[in-house]
Amino acid sequence: AWEDDNQSVAWALICRGQQMAHYWFCFYDSQVPDANSPGKWLLGDFLDWARSENLKTAYLGTGYKFKSAYKTHGLSPCEFWDGSQWCDDPEQLKALQAGDG
Repeated sequence: AWEDDNQSVAWALICRGQQMAHYWFCFYDSQVPDANSPGKWLLGDFLDWARSENLKTAYLGTGYKFKSAYKTHGLSPCEFWDGSQWCDDPEQLKALQAGDG
């Protein structure tokens, strides 16, 4: 849970293993004034936490859908599942994101 002035404002369901964590689902209190576009900062906090835990992998879910493209902006290295294997080609990922529109 994330707090602001001792008030919970956001929560995330995170599944953790020994070497990885899956940022599965997050939600937040839309009535909190500072909750403008919280998805990106919640995701950033999760990645910072995963690094601090020395996890090998932080799985963010799909990033090839148009609505989930924000998950991959500015991230490096970044891999995605192309349907048959893990891929790190940013141009292929952009093509998949553009085709979802």
